[in-house]
Amino acid sequence: MLDSLRTQLPGLSAASGRRVIDWATVEAGIGSPLPSDYKVLAEAFPSFAVDEFLLVSTPRPGDESDFVIGVTSARELLEDEISEDDIPAEYLVAGDDGQMAALLPCGGTPDGDEIFWNTAAEDPDSWPVVFRSRGGGWWTVQEGIVGFLEGIFSGRVVVPGLAPSFRETARQVSFLSW
Repeated sequence: MLDSLRTQLPGLSAASGRRVIDWATVEAGIGSPLPSDYKVLAEAFPSFAVDEFLLVSTPRPGDESDFVIGVTSARELLEDEISEDDIPAEYLVAGDDGQMAALLPCGGTPDGDEIFWNTAAEDPDSWPVVFRSRGGGWWTVQEGIVGFLEGIFSGRVVVPGLAPSFRETARQVSFLSW
């Protein structure tokens, strides 16, 4: 699937070499294993943006703790939204002290759209991707993150909250240093 994503986003080929990420530190820090397709993506590419719009965050080798801090902060914000009933019940699970979000952030847009995994299943490789538009719509895509990305750029996956014109752009990839 990564090769199909490279076909849709040729600019990804500008990244060279395999990145060695301390997954034990990342997963211990966030308290969960991560999907294998995401690990392959992260080992191939640093964090990147497509058309300065869609952002995908990956750990930076040697700075895995910064990635953990970012994910943890985003999860804390989600927990605040539970009390405001801003997260649909299908994305909540029982926690030690009540309900908690079964969502783990993995991308988004500068406009406030967010991409998560729904972590309700035990096996991270079965976690679907959830897209939340800034307008409040929620869509679940029964794909891993690589399949989701390949799908939105190939047109195979349609997410109503993501503007169709975005899929028709030049698809300029830029790598992020954070």
